[in-house]
Amino acid sequence: AGGVSAGAALGIWDDAEDLSDKNYTVILDYDRGDGAFGFVKKQCMHCVDPACMSACPVSAFTKDPDTGTVVYNKDACIGCRYCFVACPFVVPRFEWDKAFPQVRKCELCKTTYTGIDAYAACCQTCPTGAALFGPREKLLEEAHKRLALQPGDIHEYPVGHIDGDHTTFKRVEKAYIQHVYGEKELGGTQVLILGNVPFEKLGLPTVGEVANSAISEGLQHTLYKGMIAPLVLFGGLLAAAYR
Repeated sequence: AGGVSAGAALGIWDDAEDLSDKNYTVILDYDRGDGAFGFVKKQCMHCVDPACMSACPVSAFTKDPDTGTVVYNKDACIGCRYCFVACPFVVPRFEWDKAFPQVRKCELCKTTYTGIDAYAACCQTCPTGAALFGPREKLLEEAHKRLALQPGDIHEYPVGHIDGDHTTFKRVEKAYIQHVYGEKELGGTQVLILGNVPFEKLGLPTVGEVANSAISEGLQHTLYKGMIAPLVLFGGLLAAAYR
């Protein structure tokens, strides 16, 4: 489910201003700066090294080794909501109004990549190729082809699935920002984004190339290697008690 935030298209679409436990993906509008509005799709980024999975103490989040999809197991979840704090894209949502709540987010329709007939519904229904499904390496190849396009160029855009036979031809109106968001951000994401305005205008955070989980896990492993941290704490308490 999804919609557009209050703005240029108010009254045409559902007025969903952000992700929720019922809206796993939303289409938000933004001011392009030229007197017109554009649209951006917001959803789980399905990180290569997910912070939500690293932060979860009970392994309620797992990453499908074949599709890269980050999925949630309600039976393992203890409701701590550490995933909320850990996610740099502020994606997971909680069912606050339910007696037995769950965490909700996009799971790419829990699809298993088996070819051009099994993929996320948002990509299946997109008529222009703005949302495109496929293996990450092929999507990156397509993204870099688009980065080379200049205003006035006509490009054959794949529609639905990058390996499918549906395409559409479009004229490029404005040059792309020379960057694929998600190619290297936080170690890379499975969802990749192209745009012709700065990514911060689209509500995407400016982050480094090292995954948050790698930093936190590195600190934990360093502190607890050989039980150094507990020994130091115990030694300090012992010294204080002796004094």
